[in-house]
Amino acid sequence: MMPITSIVAGYRQTIQHKFSRNWESISFMNQDKYDVSLGITGYTFIPRPYYVASRPIEAASIDTLFSADSLRADSLATEAQPEPKTEIARFYVDYDPWVEYKAIDIAGGAPVFSRIKLFYSHASETSMLKVSYDSGPMVQFGLSSGTELQTLDISPQSPITTLRLEFSTSDPIHVYGVSFNEDTGVYVDNFPIRGYSGLYFQRIHQNILSAFQKELEYDLVVMQYGGNISNPQNTDYNSFKLVMTRTIRHLQQALKDVPILVVSVQDRSIKDRGEYKTSPDIPLLVKAQSEVAAETGCAFWNLYEAMGGYNSMIGFVNQNPPLA
Repeated sequence: MMPITSIVAGYRQTIQHKFSRNWESISFMNQDKYDVSLGITGYTFIPRPYYVASRPIEAASIDTLFSADSLRADSLATEAQPEPKTEIARFYVDYDPWVEYKAIDIAGGAPVFSRIKLFYSHASETSMLKVSYDSGPMVQFGLSSGTELQTLDISPQSPITTLRLEFSTSDPIHVYGVSFNEDTGVYVDNFPIRGYSGLYFQRIHQNILSAFQKELEYDLVVMQYGGNISNPQNTDYNSFKLVMTRTIRHLQQALKDVPILVVSVQDRSIKDRGEYKTSPDIPLLVKAQSEVAAETGCAFWNLYEAMGGYNSMIGFVNQNPPLA
């Protein structure tokens, strides 16, 4: 399952992934728009006639009177200038949002695309999608209306290596991603969300999550979180346990009979009086994660212990070549 945009697209080796800038991206990290369900990737993408970026705020020009004092030599010394201020702004464009995927013939990659499916919702009766196979002419497809998860089979008549999708700037449908799954093989969908704690999967509404499972038929869910909530000052993870338990229960209700594996946080070092050592909260967080797994009936793998436990990160860093 591939997202529409990704901040780590350049690191992906199995599929080459390019996209235009004019997509609105909503994820777990957004502090608003809770009424918008996210997709299985943790994102919802909306085509827009603009993209959002920061721009510098120009300081206002101030007219001042020159005085003799302003010519003193000491006034000519260079003063430290404050950091320039920025603001978030919209930059309007004159092209439709697009995304392009290219097959990569390497071990573990996809040498060709044969079975392709688009996942979306909130289309209208007039919504259209334009598709180009191997840089050929655009082919138009009509989309199904409705707020439930919709799928569209856009598989080519024969295998291809490049797929390009174009959407209308004037049609803010919710696009979740594209799958390239074949009938055979093992597929691992890795959904990285930078800065995410692993909590609040309720942002993927249960009906959407269940519909994704019906289409993709996952056999295992692996949850590996914790690094973004670890804090050396923290001595109590009871609140984390409560929220994480609710999160897993939400997944279990939507993904009926799908086993879940909880992977603990890894060892994490902090610098204390010039010396690196394991952050004191890591054993507490690992314990909390194991208790959540036990309470919810999930499998649990202690990555911290598998690394070697206390101060094991130092050994990984000091390997030649470094392992972390």
